[in-house]
Amino acid sequence: MFLAAIIGFEIFVALAIRKSRGPLPPLVGNFAEIRAGLVEAPPKEEFSFALFGGTAGGTARFDLLARKLRQQPVDFAVHLGDGYAKSYPYWRAQLRGDLALPFPLFFVEPSDELDALSRARFEEDFGPSRFSFVYQECLFVGLGSQLEPGGTLAGVSFLEEVLQGAGPRYRHIFVFLPAPTQLSAAPKKAESAQLQALFSRYKVDYVISGQDHGYARLQKEETAYLLSGAGGGAVGSYGQFDHGLVLTVGRDFISETVMPLPAATPLKKRLHRFAFVELYPWLVQNRALAFLGNLVLLLLGLVTIRSLRDRSR
Repeated sequence: MFLAAIIGFEIFVALAIRKSRGPLPPLVGNFAEIRAGLVEAPPKEEFSFALFGGTAGGTARFDLLARKLRQQPVDFAVHLGDGYAKSYPYWRAQLRGDLALPFPLFFVEPSDELDALSRARFEEDFGPSRFSFVYQECLFVGLGSQLEPGGTLAGVSFLEEVLQGAGPRYRHIFVFLPAPTQLSAAPKKAESAQLQALFSRYKVDYVISGQDHGYARLQKEETAYLLSGAGGGAVGSYGQFDHGLVLTVGRDFISETVMPLPAATPLKKRLHRFAFVELYPWLVQNRALAFLGNLVLLLLGLVTIRSLRDRSR
């Protein structure tokens, strides 16, 4: 029975990986057609959008957040990074299953995941790593990992180009970054002087990031810095907690709702994630050993069955 369970688990992994390679849902990514759907939406008195990061490829805790968001009037969501790391096949499978959302889901591309997924593959699956759109007279700008220290300044130029002429043209301006800017204790993650100057000059209302695993908020001049990077993965330090955020924008207010998530992950979900994140990569890298191991298990199974038959005679 135990041997059959092991082989059955391997078959399950193979089938699940195959499923993960299918197309992503039509509202996933930063593609122009998805953004155009928001730009062309009719005016509303108020609207809400969700924010989360650090989902670690999808966990039962993030599943719960997804279920909560499906029951709320959320217009779109932004994933702030650290979503898949070494578990990209699992992440794709989750986006096509438990984590599928009925509204657009945009992605900020962080540098710490480029080892697992090249920028070319990211943009093939999720659209441009730098993007912007206008929704309900508010400007939203997403910037990829090239903004981090040591990267190129292409993102800075992109941001400045988008912000030029903003002023009273937009009610509010929201910028999504991969690194936690002002909220990080690590100097290497602080945003460049060029970015700070742009935030101040164009009176950016919110700078939001999610690479660090935690929650934090800081008001500096007219800009609110938000960190939301604990959407189901490991939290970064003592006192932090898994959560998501929902921002509601009205004519004369912006409210921030923190949605805490349970700390425990059910055993079924742990096994599911283990299959993708640990077992599948090992099987791919050790195919000969896996084949021999399965052969030994099969022989042991046959010997066990024969022994049981002999005893029953």
